[in-house]
Amino acid sequence: MLTLFPADSAVREEERLRQKAQSIGFPRVVVIPVWNLFLGALGFLFLLVWTAQLWPRLPGIWRSDHKFTVLLFVAVPLFILYAWLQDLRHEVRNRSLLELGKLTVGRVTSQAMVGGKSKTSQITYAFGDESGFERLGKGTDRSRKYQTGMPLLVFFDQSDPAKSVAACCTTWRLKSPDGEFLNLD
Repeated sequence: MLTLFPADSAVREEERLRQKAQSIGFPRVVVIPVWNLFLGALGFLFLLVWTAQLWPRLPGIWRSDHKFTVLLFVAVPLFILYAWLQDLRHEVRNRSLLELGKLTVGRVTSQAMVGGKSKTSQITYAFGDESGFERLGKGTDRSRKYQTGMPLLVFFDQSDPAKSVAACCTTWRLKSPDGEFLNLD
């Protein structure tokens, strides 16, 4: 819909998100969609097979003059494993924020597409905590739809508001009591 008053539509969108945030009560059921679990398991299986195939050949490769090959065959899977474990660590923290955290409406303060061929949308957002302080957070917008100035839902730890996650920056999804995924956009 085209409007002559974009500020009015932004206020309406923020109010819609505020009402949605108030309607989500406790207990919150948090799950990872099956497709994300499948992709994670497939990636882990790839690393496992890679290691099983490489391990018996590693002494022979090491004794050869091809040290770059060793670097390639060992460092690349280790880097992938490190990145996967970092993402897993963040997602474990995000689960408790989605289950038990305070829910509020924030606003995207900056957005940038970063990376090489497979670009990701990195956002920075601001939200107000219960004591009235403005807090900042950042994350990867998995939906790739948020732009600077847009409102979004933010979950934060009431005892430590510096720990926060925007609803669009996590793999976890909330489920309604009837088992349907909630649309937090």
